[in-house]
Amino acid sequence: MLLDRTVIDNPHYLDPAEYLRSADAPTVPQFPLAKVGAGGEDGTDSGWSSLTEAELRVVSGVAKGKTNRSIAEELYLSHHTVDAHLKHVYLKLEVHSRVALTVLALQHRLPLG
Repeated sequence: MLLDRTVIDNPHYLDPAEYLRSADAPTVPQFPLAKVGAGGEDGTDSGWSSLTEAELRVVSGVAKGKTNRSIAEELYLSHHTVDAHLKHVYLKLEVHSRVALTVLALQHRLPLG
């Protein structure tokens, strides 16, 4: 690989023939991202059940991919209120990102409609 006129070795590079051979073999992903539908693992049920209705509405907006400001407009709230709800949700569920929160929402089958 060439980057800024510097040759960089990629230890994960596969020759096209090797890549095609590896695609034929059924494999389990080495690093699964999430187990959707596995609800309740790792003690998240107690945190999930402690969420208020308002927090669940905010989580639903996050899972839909909305920004805090658009969630606030949809729910007729201040964006500061949405920020506060998310802070409480993150603490209760011990998550640190919107992606992790969305995964939990999918695992718990939170209605996104």
